[in-house]
Amino acid sequence: MPVNADYDVSTLRVRPQDLSAASDRLMALADQMAGQIEGITDAVRDLMLSWVGRSAGEAQEFNDSWKKVMIQMFGKKDGPVGVLPAMAGGLLGTAVAYSHTEVELEAAFLKFSGGLADTGGGNDTPTDHTGSDYPISQDYPN
Repeated sequence: MPVNADYDVSTLRVRPQDLSAASDRLMALADQMAGQIEGITDAVRDLMLSWVGRSAGEAQEFNDSWKKVMIQMFGKKDGPVGVLPAMAGGLLGTAVAYSHTEVELEAAFLKFSGGLADTGGGNDTPTDHTGSDYPISQDYPN
């Protein structure tokens, strides 16, 4: 790492609203896909009745594999969480975390700003300080 790192080289901008919207969209698409795949699964299950002999075993093997993958992808209502809902939940959790961070940063800067203000004798508005004795000054209210 360089001795004099420049942290202003790049910026990271995250809007919690965008993350939340992406999470909602991902869940909606996952629900839509799950509905379509459920229809395919029902059709395949109905086809299994017509398979005989070795092909019946292969069809059953395919069906079992298909079901396992779909559970991994979408999860079960009263069972494990699938990959897509977990991703949507992760996005939503990230949105909440960034939102809380913004609120806490605002509170910290307000507290910092209030600490810099000199109320000068009981009056609620800070006074301005200028000169070499007061290197940090504040105009209040803005």
